[in-house]
Amino acid sequence: MASGIPVELTVRNTFDAWKAAGVTLSKELVRLDAELDALRFVDTRPPGLPDVEITEANAEQVVRDRAQQLLPTLSVDARSAMERARKEIETDRVRRALHALAAAAPDAVDQLAPEFDAAAARYADAVNRLPVGVTTEQIVNGGDADVLGALNDAKRAAADLAVFDSFVTGLSDLPGVGRMAQPPVRLIRPTTPKVFYDMADAHQKGGRSMSGVERQLNPLWLTAARDGVEFRLQTPRESRELVDALEDERVRSYAGTGTTPRGAAITYA
Repeated sequence: MASGIPVELTVRNTFDAWKAAGVTLSKELVRLDAELDALRFVDTRPPGLPDVEITEANAEQVVRDRAQQLLPTLSVDARSAMERARKEIETDRVRRALHALAAAAPDAVDQLAPEFDAAAARYADAVNRLPVGVTTEQIVNGGDADVLGALNDAKRAAADLAVFDSFVTGLSDLPGVGRMAQPPVRLIRPTTPKVFYDMADAHQKGGRSMSGVERQLNPLWLTAARDGVEFRLQTPRESRELVDALEDERVRSYAGTGTTPRGAAITYA
């Protein structure tokens, strides 16, 4: 797991993110989600005092009954039996949910892929309708409705892509899914080492050579769209496999030449 946040919060955040994104949960995940929700509202405090008339004849029994009610709430190691029981059950369900979510991550990505592909297509279309280096002044003074429309379309599509980027980043909190992918291989898929270097350079520069308008649209994605690089929603593990394949290709291209492979090693770090 990539982050140090409590595992209970990881599970809750993942359930919330998946449901917000429109992922259809399996029956097992639906059940675990409902059970964890129910456990959150278990009241571990003792029940209220009974509203009964106390007489000489029943006083002792009333006290005994109340003592029985208090037994589950007596403190043991700073926690009552009720609190410990709730925590033990919750811990078990969190553990089950964590591994079930991790196993379901590839399916969740597959479910969201069509919506992601549509957003990526809208983004690529919009940014390629914008003049390279376009500025706010040019848009305002030029009065070109097509350029303004393209900018608005690009901003909306970029916001949609940012949601998917957050979704994929969150997957790295699940066990066995893989560490968080670096941006050049997170939502885009370079096909050669050269393309990877180009994307890594675009990310590192952060749009220093771009206009303010272009920097608003994510310089890495903008470069990828203009260069025709494929956008793809993928798990962190798939991103890692892509990085490994690109590094193998970089080294293999120099095999038998007696020349040390050029360029920095392509790593997942």
